[in-house]
Amino acid sequence: ARDMAVGQLQRAEATNRLLSVVLSEVSAGGGTFTPGELLARAERWANRLYADDPRLHAELLLLLGDRIDHTDGERALGWYREAQRIAQPLGDPELSAAADCRVAVKLAISGADVEAARRTIEAALRSIADRPPGNSVRTRCLINANYAAAESGDVEAAVALAERAVAEAEQDVGPRLDRLAGPISVLASAYTAAGRYADARREHERGLALLRDSGLGESVRAATSLNNAALNLLQAGAPREALPLFERTMALDRSAGTDGFSATTAASYALALWQVGRNDEALDWAA
Repeated sequence: ARDMAVGQLQRAEATNRLLSVVLSEVSAGGGTFTPGELLARAERWANRLYADDPRLHAELLLLLGDRIDHTDGERALGWYREAQRIAQPLGDPELSAAADCRVAVKLAISGADVEAARRTIEAALRSIADRPPGNSVRTRCLINANYAAAESGDVEAAVALAERAVAEAEQDVGPRLDRLAGPISVLASAYTAAGRYADARREHERGLALLRDSGLGESVRAATSLNNAALNLLQAGAPREALPLFERTMALDRSAGTDGFSATTAASYALALWQVGRNDEALDWAA
């Protein structure tokens, strides 16, 4: 436990130092920067500042990859691969597992050999099997394993892996939102894919309560959770219950000043309107 706490403190200090350097450079230079440009600067500084500390260097590359994964998957994969390369000779099973699982799931989702990706993640999980309960790397690898199982069409395995990820996260000592929100969302989605709509609804409600308790009930993050909860109800044949969740999703998106809700959300809302007999409104949204 002490070693884990020391590691967390070192990562926090390294992240704060990196953030401070990047922000100082940006402030001195003036102008505006896109998130991608800021992350590119962060990568350059991580390479400079931690060239002599390979473990922290690899951990920062994983962190940077996580920040851009959903918007620039190719760049994230490049950082994950570099972290994997740096970690390989260090003899640190957790660090190698963290990198291996990220690389494997990216390759699985991209259409590469899904079964090979699943085997890689299983090997990573075996390598850290002796770690105490509540291990955050194990939680992340279980989530990655869930994604790979879903890609291969193994719905039952995806559910079981997501359940294990939530159980692992519940034993973690980190901040409740940080450790539980992601696994709960993954489990809810796995239940929906398996047709277990009542179970999915329970997990969505649990995740939304967690966001509210953390002061994020009005955030874009909450909008995403509400949208997923509404989609689950729509698939469950409960469009009347889904409608207010879709409407709340769109209201939060507008209040956040984002570019607006997605075409998928609009189409799903139109479908729910149609199913409850509000056909004229449905046609307006579908147009």
